[in-house]
Amino acid sequence: MDKIAEKGRNALLSVPVHYETLAGPRRRKDFINLCRLLLSKHQDRMVFELVELPEGIPQSRIADLVSALRSHARAVTAKFSLRHGYFTGYRAAGLHAVGVDVYSENRKDAEIMKMMDAFVELANKDNL
Repeated sequence: MDKIAEKGRNALLSVPVHYETLAGPRRRKDFINLCRLLLSKHQDRMVFELVELPEGIPQSRIADLVSALRSHARAVTAKFSLRHGYFTGYRAAGLHAVGVDVYSENRKDAEIMKMMDAFVELANKDNL
């Protein structure tokens, strides 16, 4: 990031952060301290992506995770399964966007696309 900034290039770095990294107070504190130490001058170029969130995670928990990361990044996004269908309040909790990981889907492309369309429709209803 230092070299990119020195060259005056505009770039964002998206960093996946596993739910378990932030779930417990000790690990969260360690992670946030590393962010403060290593990324403080690049927070305008950072995007954190929450991954492996538990199914049915409540808005309050999302807000808690986002608030821990938000001061160290330009935005916080989250990755969900294709079957995830509840986004109400996630925008208010601070998420900038949501996405899916289709890497391990053992379905036909047409079925995946249909599921993605449904996912996008639900996410769009909540401005994500």
